[in-house]
This record gives sequence, structure tokens and C-alpha cells, in this order.
Amino acid sequence: MQDQPFEQLLHNPDFFSRWVDPKTKVESYILNQHVAPVQQSFYYTSPSLTRDGNYYWFYCSFPPSGDARLGRTLGVLDVQAQEIRHCPETQFSEASPLVDVESGEVYWCSGAVIWKRKPEKSAMPEKVNELPAEIVQHRRVAHVATHLTFSATKKRLNFDARIGEDWYIGSVPLDGSPGNVWQKMDRCYNHAQFSPTDEHLLLFAQDFYANSLTGKVTRYENRMWLIREGEAPTSVFSDEWASHYQGYKGTTFNAHTPQAGALLVSDPRAMHGHEWWAADGTGIYYVHYGQGVERVSLTDRKPVMIWPLKTISHAHATMKGDYLVGDNQPQQDLADSRVVFFNPKSGHEINIVSDLPRVPAELKPYHLDPHPQFCMGDQMICYTTTILGRMDVAFTPVDALVEATR
Repeated sequence: MQDQPFEQLLHNPDFFSRWVDPKTKVESYILNQHVAPVQQSFYYTSPSLTRDGNYYWFYCSFPPSGDARLGRTLGVLDVQAQEIRHCPETQFSEASPLVDVESGEVYWCSGAVIWKRKPEKSAMPEKVNELPAEIVQHRRVAHVATHLTFSATKKRLNFDARIGEDWYIGSVPLDGSPGNVWQKMDRCYNHAQFSPTDEHLLLFAQDFYANSLTGKVTRYENRMWLIREGEAPTSVFSDEWASHYQGYKGTTFNAHTPQAGALLVSDPRAMHGHEWWAADGTGIYYVHYGQGVERVSLTDRKPVMIWPLKTISHAHATMKGDYLVGDNQPQQDLADSRVVFFNPKSGHEINIVSDLPRVPAELKPYHLDPHPQFCMGDQMICYTTTILGRMDVAFTPVDALVEATR
């Protein structure tokens, strides 16, 4: 089978540098053309490379400007034109950008508005929609969405807006017609993601947050929630489920609010995080901190350990769920920072990056975790790397990883 244009470009030294992990001999290809001092892969739940491999979008930062909340912009690698371009008009909030993997269009949030633009050089931004006026009420919008996702029919986008000390879960149509608030919250709920198969179902998360007036940090106790349009939210794991875990002990810590320190908890739901939908919509993957990656079925709500890696931070699965990739970002043993591939069939894993240099302190506001994700029909893994002494995006082919872990 002939390589796709993107795979061909990986071997072009004008665009990518080949890097081989000295311990595992796994190959990665690191982008070596730059339109920004810091170039970063998308958050792992958000696709960024089109299915045909013709366009790849990435985050751009210009230190000391901005941070992970606001101020980053987007760049695009146009494989057909063989050029990389910066798009300064795409300044976005949170990690909101979403790429339509069929068309290459990118969506992002700014203020109360959702925008989009095509990947071609001559393209101009187009307004998609905005938050309902009745919830904005002339207030400053902290963010529209943590991450935009398409509904199952691709007719709507989600929002998990923060306005003042109010949070709103809901959706807006792509045709510009008025959006709907599904639920108003009085504490932080974010990371909303449309079900990939159910038009009327959202997964969202209770999260750490700092009060905008006092700075007081509130921790989460029960991480994962579901809401069906027109109904009240329900927790993925109920209080009754949690009551069966007598004697459970965990240590919760949030790297984004380190001043809050670590805390011992007795409810496993306070140790869940970094969740994402299974591609078939039948279940949810999540990280059980201190234990590994688990999957819960929507039918029986019983957690199943998929990857027992105690120090894993973020993870992602192929569409079939047959392979996983993650980043190991432990709080205690900083020497164990790596990007790793796991083959559940064999139980074997292999490091893509065995020793990942830590991000310089002055760049931590940009949230430069590796955030590896499968892309281009699960043929590639994309991640953020620090291995060459700079912050940039890298790719590694999946086939070689599967072969090495048989």
C-alpha cells in the first residue's frame, strides 16, 4: 500500500526530524518547521489531523503571552501545499479547538462566540453561533467550552460555559439557530463531550476550581456525570456504588492548583479523571489515579481495569479499543515521565519516549503535557514532545508499536 501524503511528508527532513528513542528504538517524527516558539498538539480528546492526512492543526504560543486558558492561537500544516501557516485570528479559550476530520475546518471559542475557518490559506473566519443571550446577560464569559465536540449527527456543538461563578451545560446548532441550556450548575462542571452515537447525551466532569473572587480552591468528590437532554444529570457511579468501597484510600492532587496540596480521600470517585468516550458510545474510559486506566459500560456500570499503570496521567484508545497510549506524568517520581503504548492483547507496553524532559517552569502555564492521541484512522499517534529541548509536536506510526508488543 502506498503511503499517504502525510506519511511521505514525515520522511521529508525539511519538515520533520526523525528521532529514535535510545532505549526502545521506537521512531518518532518531530515537526521542525516553526511558526511559533511553542507548538503543541491538541488535547487528547480533540482530533487535529484530518482522516486523509492533508491538514494538521496545532496550538501555538508566544511566551510570555497568554496561557492555557486564553491567548494561544492555531497553526496548520498544509500537506498538499507543503507549507506551515500561523492563523493569528484563531485566538481561543481553554482547549476548545475542534477539527472536522473530513473537511479540515477548525472550530474554536472566543468570548461568547464559536468560530470556524477552512484550512486553505485564503480562508476567512466565519461565525458559527454564540451562547444564549439570556445566560450571558452582559457578563464576561470565562469560556464557552473546555473542548468542543460534535453531536452524533454532527448538527450541534456542546458547551460547558463558565460565566462569573455560574456554569452551564448545553448545546448550540451549527446552523446558527438558538442554543439550549441543558442544566445550570453552581460549581465547576466541565470537560463536556457529546456521545459519539447518541445525539441527546453528554458526558461531563466535576472538577477542581478556584473561586474567581476569593481564590479558594474547591476539589471534586464525584468526577464523572451524564446528562440526557431534557433530564437531570446523573453520576456515572452512584452513591450506592461508592458505599461498597469501605476502607478505600487515595491521595488526590491537582497539578493546575498545586497550592491546594495533596489530600487523602475515601471515595474512589474522587480519584477518577481524564475521561473520554469509547468510540462506539457503549462505555467510558477514564484514569483511576494511582491504579491505571479503567473502562465502565453504560449498561452495568461496573469498572474494568484495562491498563494497570499506576502513574499514568492521560490516556487514549483506538476506535476499536484494541490499543492504548498514555503519558506518565507522576507527581512523586519525576524521573518516570514518558509516553507509552500499551497492547492489551499481549499485556505488553513499550515506551515511545522513555525519558521525557520536564517542561521548564516558565512554560508550565501553557499546559504542555504530552496528551498523546490516536489519529488518522488510528494509523498515527500524535503527542507534544520536549525531547529536542523545545516544545513541539511529534508523530509515531502505530504499526511498528503493535509489532513490537505482540
